[in-house]
Amino acid sequence: MSMIDEPEDGAALEYTLSLLDPEERRAFEAALLDDPELAARVWTWEDRLVPLAEALRPRPMPKRALARIEGRIFGEGGRRRRATDRAVAVWRRAFALASLVAAAALIGFVVLLAKPELLAPQHPQWVAAIIYEDGAVTLARLREDGTLVATSAAPLTAAGSQELWLVPEGGTPISLGLMPEGESGQMPLGPQIDRQFSAGGELRITLEPQGGSPTGEPTGPLVAAGPLYSI
Repeated sequence: MSMIDEPEDGAALEYTLSLLDPEERRAFEAALLDDPELAARVWTWEDRLVPLAEALRPRPMPKRALARIEGRIFGEGGRRRRATDRAVAVWRRAFALASLVAAAALIGFVVLLAKPELLAPQHPQWVAAIIYEDGAVTLARLREDGTLVATSAAPLTAAGSQELWLVPEGGTPISLGLMPEGESGQMPLGPQIDRQFSAGGELRITLEPQGGSPTGEPTGPLVAAGPLYSI
């Protein structure tokens, strides 16, 4: 029986194995924000494949292995001709690449002269799959305009408010507000906060008293967390 039961499983597997091209990957990651079930499929594939990858031990190919293989297939004379052809091909590709780089640099210079506003730094987008202890997933994305969009919080049996925190790598938690309940919500962030989003950071959800933390710092138990990824 196939391990892939539905088309979404195939897409999740290709995403996990990094087989999607850049446009397909961006579209898939955007879909993750609105489809917790799809995100769960990705996590399932990662749980299946990571142990297999860790069990493999890389073994370097002997330096003369390629030469012996070509010698058997093409003969000694053919092997030398192929080595010469490869050297010529490398120089041709290097020359072609240098020409393309020079042309691209010239085009880029002309464009920047015409539109200097393009030199302004681009605001990165950040996403996180925030995982609860029971496996429920809440997705969050920091858009280019500095607005954090989050899917609704997973229901908890304990009373209180679920508060979302940004925890920069090596830093202290920063409150981003209360999690939306029942439907997705938006949290406009100031520039001082959205600049704190960076690789190595994560989003956390704690269960606070009704209305949020009274101190501006986490006071309740941690109920969910997820690392930040730039897209």
